Amino acid sequence: MWGKVFITMGILLGGMFIAAPPVASQEDIATQSSASLTINAWKALNNEDFESAITYADACITRFGGRAERMQAKLDDYPAGPDHVIHQYYALNDVATAHYIKGQALTALERLDEAEAAYQDLVDKYAFGQCWDPRGWFWKPAVVAKEKLHQLKTGEFLDFGDYSSMTLMVLAWKALDEGDIEAVLAYTNKCIELYAEEAAKMQAGLKEIPTGEDDEIHAYWALNDVATAYFIQGEAYFKSDMLEEAKQAYRKVMDNYSYAQCWDPRGWFWKVAAGAEEKVAMIDSGLFMNFWDYSSKDLVGKAWNSLESGDLARAVGYATKCIEMYGDDARRMQSELDDYPEGTEDEIHAYWALNDVATAHYIKGQALQEQNKPREARREYQAIVDHYSFAQCWDPRGWWWKPVTEARHKLDAMAPAE
Repeated sequence: MWGKVFITMGILLGGMFIAAPPVASQEDIATQSSASLTINAWKALNNEDFESAITYADACITRFGGRAERMQAKLDDYPAGPDHVIHQYYALNDVATAHYIKGQALTALERLDEAEAAYQDLVDKYAFGQCWDPRGWFWKPAVVAKEKLHQLKTGEFLDFGDYSSMTLMVLAWKALDEGDIEAVLAYTNKCIELYAEEAAKMQAGLKEIPTGEDDEIHAYWALNDVATAYFIQGEAYFKSDMLEEAKQAYRKVMDNYSYAQCWDPRGWFWKVAAGAEEKVAMIDSGLFMNFWDYSSKDLVGKAWNSLESGDLARAVGYATKCIEMYGDDARRMQSELDDYPEGTEDEIHAYWALNDVATAHYIKGQALQEQNKPREARREYQAIVDHYSFAQCWDPRGWWWKPVTEARHKLDAMAPAE
């Protein structure tokens, strides 16, 4: 639940998880600040001490509610600016958060009418309150309260996990794999609703795609995840043959989040806008290709299958994608060698980029030859000779063959380019 994530505000001290204290006396509660009351309410909620969570939340609401309402009345939008500026609205922020915690606790106790009233008060009276997450951003309790109200009124509950952008993207990718477009849109729209403002700020602060260590790129979490949310929406529409809707989603990425990157759990970032641009071009051309997981192995496999079935345009497309994505890795591997790698199959497969990129050039050369494009075909074969001479290609019948040898035969057999 949401509270179990944001409880870290008060209890992750020095890396130690501190259990919730027993409920203080009424006299002690009466002297606590709004921040202290909210922290203790989070602690109690996290420990499933729901009655104590309500007690602390009610104390915050009772003592600071009037001040919070006065702060709300002065605003016509969410306060923005440096963190200390937003923290100045401490009463509004803490009372809004207290209402949210109370709603969560009451829901857990199945006191649903009271939970609905707590969420509705939050939406009606403290709409511009914000809650600080120690991971580095503010979130908007009223936005999430509206979602909770919808769930309570309809009985349609969708688990958003901890509502973090990362969790929402994990859930969205899973829903996409399962073909559940409604869930895809629910998860991605929730990410966009919660984090688009922060994503826009991050985009505006950049002049080029961030580079550096993984943590430095992950620091642009909102930009990366909101862009990915739109990309996933595009994928869902694409799979559903809703091509205009897919193009609109992809163009959101291209137009607004050009510096975003998406982490691939296999160990690298890919550029979301470039992927979106590629998808739009594919839709416009009518030449649809399924790049699946974008691995060099999968791309080369699809290129071979397309070549053998006579689908020459797709053979060129899959081979080109492999070359674009893995050419740098292939040339780096080539530079490390002074002869063909030897040893076990696994030892030779360790030069996967070199082997697959050379093979992709070979496939592309053959497809171009069959399309009666000898000049372009020669360029592909020559690239193997010039840049990937130590590559080897595995034949599923049980042996390795050398693309550079076959490329030279092709070049010798072809008439010289004019």
